[in-house]
Amino acid sequence: DLGAAGSFRFRHEMFLQLFEQLWKAWEERLRKSGCIDFEDMLNLATDCVESGRWASPYELVMVDEFQDASQARARLVCSLIGGPEKYLFAVGDDWQSINRFAGADLAVMSDFEAKFGKGVVLRLQTTFRCAPSLCAISSKFIRKNPRQIAKDVRSPKPDIKNPVRIVSVESEHHIRSAVELRVQEIAQDAAKSGRKAKVYLLGRYGKDDRFLPATCSAQWVGIEFMTVHSSKGMEADHVILPRMTSETLGFPSRISDDPVLQLAMPGGDSYEYAEERRLFY
Repeated sequence: DLGAAGSFRFRHEMFLQLFEQLWKAWEERLRKSGCIDFEDMLNLATDCVESGRWASPYELVMVDEFQDASQARARLVCSLIGGPEKYLFAVGDDWQSINRFAGADLAVMSDFEAKFGKGVVLRLQTTFRCAPSLCAISSKFIRKNPRQIAKDVRSPKPDIKNPVRIVSVESEHHIRSAVELRVQEIAQDAAKSGRKAKVYLLGRYGKDDRFLPATCSAQWVGIEFMTVHSSKGMEADHVILPRMTSETLGFPSRISDDPVLQLAMPGGDSYEYAEERRLFY
């Protein structure tokens, strides 16, 4: 809708003219090689089912990681369960929806009944990943966004008195030494307990790996760097987040999506830093 572009109208028109040429070249390359891309697979498959050229034999369709479904995926799922005596079982956590940049649309889950009809909601509210005290902090944090589905998450794990430690340094140049000091402390505690500690250093961006300590006690600490996006589903004894700063490349990231991307991306959440907050959670 270029009418909604406001002062970006000319810029959007220029982009669409350039994009059209690239899109035509891409489609021609696919045609010549006899290939289709992933979005084609989704859309063509859905077209087949919706037009009646293929009848779904499935009585039950089960979808995992439902919070990351795109509208194209949702349309395909919807076509597979069209008709009587067909059911959808979807599992997901809207608190962990962090892939909008890849087309994930949280509305598919949060507005479930609008697309799929009346359903029964079962809340899995026990987590085995963190202690009750950390569970309470993280739940309170994520529920500040009124669009997140309310859940009372509990943990049966032994509690930790102070699950979060905040370390303030004078400048970015001191972050690495602060991380190194903390890893040394973890190594000392691990040596006392006789059990090697697993540590993740999680950066908002890949270049945050420069905060990895130059040396550490490999005997008592195993430390690995990864981005927060790639760490989803992983677990460690200790997690260190460097560069929690309010700057452009900090966390939360202050890099705004180019307005032209709104032409293709799913609708966002108006709550401030909504996706960055879910990523931090």
